[in-house]
Formats: sequence, structure tokens, C-alpha cells
Amino acid sequence: MSLFIKICGFTNAEEATKAAELGVDAIGLVLTESRRQVTVEEARRISRAVPAGVLKVGVFADAPLEELLAAAGRAGLEVVQLHGAEEPAYVASCIKTGFRVIKSLVTRDRSLIHDMERYLDCGPGLLAFLVDSYIPGRKIQGGSGITCRWDLAMEAARKYPVILAGGLHPGNIEEALKRVEPWGVDVSGGVEAAPGRKDPAKMAAFIQAARRR
Repeated sequence: MSLFIKICGFTNAEEATKAAELGVDAIGLVLTESRRQVTVEEARRISRAVPAGVLKVGVFADAPLEELLAAAGRAGLEVVQLHGAEEPAYVASCIKTGFRVIKSLVTRDRSLIHDMERYLDCGPGLLAFLVDSYIPGRKIQGGSGITCRWDLAMEAARKYPVILAGGLHPGNIEEALKRVEPWGVDVSGGVEAAPGRKDPAKMAAFIQAARRR
């Protein structure tokens, strides 16, 4: 099976459609507090510009369920990526309403696999676990640009579908894939010219390097 590649944090349709042309499997739109945050209407415009076949993923963190469902529906999303402390029942509710889910977890310690196993009964719509770096004291984990613990991610990837995130860029993606052997990868800052502005050359270099594995 080919590597799943997601680029996250788009803020305009032009760069998202360029990523689609370059061959990404998914684009990410941040609908929670972030310097890359977009409004629901901006997310809707971007989603409508990206061709079918490229998954539209919305990033949320501890949003009230009804608020999330309304925003995801309005924005035309197919997948919700949950970066907060969402419980399995919350994840299951998202799946029951027709959304696929990526649950984000952090590489804090060897409890990572146990944390994953709490969600295994949520339903077949649980697409994968996004494994990111842990930043002590940070309210919303992920998106820091700091490399996660590849040793913990590797152990998890041997058991479950893992999307590796955290500090990836064109210069380290091949080594990351060799070490961790994840199901997928997620990049944001590592392919940017500035926060929220993607660099087409960096996106192309990242995808090309990732596809070489």
C-alpha cells in the first residue's frame, strides 16, 4: 500500500489545489486556535476548490460536538482530526454521523499504545492515529514543528495505522520513513515559506522524497 501523505494548515485555495496537483492524499484545514486557523467559510471555499479524491480534513480540539459537526458539514469536510482530549465516545459519535476520524496522540512516553487501544472500538471510520510531539504545558498539542519521538512512533506503527507528524521536512522525511515505517505522514511548517503560506517547491520536494521510499 502506498504511503498516505497529508499536508496541513492551508489558508488559501491556490496552495491547496497546488498540493492536490502534486499528488497529496489529503489537505488539512485548521479550525481551532492556531496561527494557521481559518474560518468555516474559508475552509468551505478551499474544500470546494480541491478536486474529489483528495481528502478534506478539518483539525479541531475539544470543540463541542454539535459545533464540530455543524462546522465540518458546512466546510465540506470528509475527515475530522481531533487534537484535544476527546474521549472514545466523542470519536464514536463523529463516526456515527458519517465522518472519518484521525485521532491525534502525543509521544510522551510508552503509554502511547495503551492510549491508542482506548479508541479501537470506536468503529471502522477511525482512519488512523496521528502521532505528534509532546510539549509540556501546551494546551493544544501538535503543530509545534518539533520532531516527535520516533522510537515510540515506530513501536506504535508496528501495531496500528500511524500518521507520523512533528518536525518533518524534505530533508528528514526519508530517514523518518526508514526509522518509523508509518502508514502515513503529515507536514505543515516543514513545507512553508511563512506560517500558513505553503512553498510549492518545498511541497514538491517533500512529496517526491516521501514517494521514494
